Amino acid sequence: MLTTAIGATDWRNEAAAVWPGLKTHIIGDEPKAARVGESEAAFDERANGEWRAMLGGERGPSLLISSYESMSRLIDVVQKHELVFDTLIGDEIHQCKKGGVGRSQNMRVLLGRTNHASLLTGTAIHNRPTDLYNLLDMCAPGRYGHSFWAWAQKYFMTRVAKGGFGRTVDELVDKARLARDLEEVLLSRSSTEAFGHLPPVIVKLKQIEVAGAARMSPAKLLKVKEGSHLDLMLRECVGAKLKAAVQFIAEELDGPVVTYTWRPRDAIKLAEMLAKVKVSCTLATGEDAPLRRSRKIDEWKAGATRVLSCTMDAVKESATLTRASEMVFIDFDWLGGKVLQNMGRTHPSRQPENERRPSNYYFFCVKNGPDEVVAEALLDKFRQAEGLTAKDADAETLSKSLEPLERKLAQESAPVVLSDLVSRMEHRAKRMADLGFL
Repeated sequence: MLTTAIGATDWRNEAAAVWPGLKTHIIGDEPKAARVGESEAAFDERANGEWRAMLGGERGPSLLISSYESMSRLIDVVQKHELVFDTLIGDEIHQCKKGGVGRSQNMRVLLGRTNHASLLTGTAIHNRPTDLYNLLDMCAPGRYGHSFWAWAQKYFMTRVAKGGFGRTVDELVDKARLARDLEEVLLSRSSTEAFGHLPPVIVKLKQIEVAGAARMSPAKLLKVKEGSHLDLMLRECVGAKLKAAVQFIAEELDGPVVTYTWRPRDAIKLAEMLAKVKVSCTLATGEDAPLRRSRKIDEWKAGATRVLSCTMDAVKESATLTRASEMVFIDFDWLGGKVLQNMGRTHPSRQPENERRPSNYYFFCVKNGPDEVVAEALLDKFRQAEGLTAKDADAETLSKSLEPLERKLAQESAPVVLSDLVSRMEHRAKRMADLGFL
């Protein structure tokens, strides 16, 4: 079993409940901080001896659980003893979506030594076509072509990149064909199909007024997005959103709350601001080691504080945060899959079957500010992914909540619309020239 560091314990507990006699072990479950008066060799034997013995000599049913970060340790033993697994399960397999990174290469090594494999993910909306291709090629090597470009040219419009060097994927032009081809390796179910009727997921966009926020035309926003200026603008708006979120949590929400920010410093600032209004808070960010972060989350789940303040990258998979039914997003993220993973922590499908209740999600957005650009990008990605790799009602719910914003953005003055039209025509003319049509 390959999973995230946070998810390893959940898998062990679930296995114990379903199959009490099954031998289980988590690779890397023993931190070096626990080594007291031991030599390096003694610590290594205590921390790794048991699971190595499970692989090297013992036979019979056993479950070995490794985080993606600990895969290299597992591979060393597998190659040394020339082992072959009967079954491999890759949980949160989107962790391996980038083909050139070490964890993806390690995963391919293990798949080559496995008789049967199942690759699981609840994040089927990807940021780039390459992410999807790498996962498909991992599932069925060679079936989708021996290169990304051979695959992409079947479904996407491709063009020469800026400066004339290399190529880039532009837009999806044959969605129906891609959907049919994906059916060969994908088994997809919606949460309703898996769990039956669930309480509703409610998404609300909370727009706040910020002095100095100015309307920008889509053409200008496109130019801003291409550089680092937009991210700088986004960060400058965080202070106003933090203030509004603290007031909202303190005055309008009663029970436990999970909050998400993009940067650790903003999660810390949020905790400090909540403390000033007498609202207790626990921090869970990437600045904590996975084991420490997991322990802090467990303390919050046990009722230590009211609010859990997280960063979007640190707590996006495996963690079950269903103590709360209210979630507040201070920031958007360009990656639609990440936002859906964050939302999934409190989703009704994760709640105990006899205690399910509606889940509420609040997204704070600066009116006429740079957040709207990210919201537009999210909406576009959700629509492109619809009907391909996921039957995701939550993506549809989030899309509908953003549609009023999209309509508002379309209601520009005549000069702005004309300027945008000219810019789009120039962009299209250049693209056609790159493709050799002009």
